[in-house]
Amino acid sequence: MRDKRNYTLVLGDSTSMTVGYQNSNYIFNLANSEVWPENSFIINSSLHGFGSADALKFIKKYKKFNISLIIF
Repeated sequence: MRDKRNYTLVLGDSTSMTVGYQNSNYIFNLANSEVWPENSFIINSSLHGFGSADALKFIKKYKKFNISLIIF
């Protein structure tokens, strides 16, 4: 059975990772906004030192999901 959820993949460096401020970073605020349909799921793959080659790896890794949006 195909996964019916809509996934948003966030790819970024330490700016979107924001260690220690998880409940106040823009990804947290974005995820908690009321704009998302009920079946939405956000994958925050942000890592310190994240580069474009890493982004490509994550896109390939998560291609099995129904990714409807990628945020860089």
